[in-house]
Amino acid sequence: MDQRSITPCRKIGFTPTEKLITCFKVFLQDWQVLNHYTYFNKIKNFNSLLIFHLLKTSKEE
Repeated sequence: MDQRSITPCRKIGFTPTEKLITCFKVFLQDWQVLNHYTYFNKIKNFNSLLIFHLLKTSKEE
């Protein structure tokens, strides 16, 4: 986990509940970014495989 994610959790003057909510919000944001990135990579890989397959089959004909 990068430093940016952890920082809000350590803010002084927060009640334990506020700390928990802040940490959770940051965690959710990171999770969405991570999911989006993973999803994007899967699509990219799939497209590459598809193109490779099409090129391969067209050469064989």
